Amino acid sequence: MWEINNVNHRLNPIKIHNGNSHDGVNYYDAIDSSPIAEKFKDKIIYLGQNAVAIAFINEKDFIAIGKTYINEDNYNVIPLYVVGDNLIKDFLEIDNSPTISTNYYQRNLSVSSSPKAHILVTGQATGGGINVYKYHPEKMELEKIWVAD
Repeated sequence: MWEINNVNHRLNPIKIHNGNSHDGVNYYDAIDSSPIAEKFKDKIIYLGQNAVAIAFINEKDFIAIGKTYINEDNYNVIPLYVVGDNLIKDFLEIDNSPTISTNYYQRNLSVSSSPKAHILVTGQATGGGINVYKYHPEKMELEKIWVAD
């Protein structure tokens, strides 16, 4: 991503527990991004790097969805960023049942959104269905509102 006031300055998104890299050098500073809420401690958290898809869920907030993993409670946690800031703003749970289509890097185009409507749409990992989510910015939550198989 790029800094809003200086579009020639590229910002790397902060990664969970790693902090920020410095001008391509292979070390990270000790910045800890947004603290992980207790309710997410035992859940699979996408690390924010190597994202399969990036989607805006409103005019200023976007999510980075990594490879999906099947787990017992069917939820995964994804980082929420705000335009112009490389720090993680918060984390969102995404209902992963049926499994969303980001199980392969080649499926980056299977995720889309309508920022003004706060809608996120993902394909499904198997078959031709879709999952539709509504983002509630006041609660910072994603709600699955429709599944079509």
